[in-house]
Amino acid sequence: MTTQYPHTDKIKAVLKDKADFVQRDGLNYLIPNWQRFADKYADAEDLIYEWLNDLDTRKIIDEILSTLSDTDRATIE
Repeated sequence: MTTQYPHTDKIKAVLKDKADFVQRDGLNYLIPNWQRFADKYADAEDLIYEWLNDLDTRKIIDEILSTLSDTDRATIE
């Protein structure tokens, strides 16, 4: 896995109660995973339940972004 996004103490604090792999890889897992998910299901109305179930990924990303400085957040966004 490519390490593109920071893994600061603030990010680790948001991830502390998440799955081990999410804690380990943080945004480097979450953002690409969300992008794959959104690309895959954007045109599939019948998969709305899966879409709703995977919104947790986006919620965690938002939690992390809210803890970052403007510079770090801009870099990630």
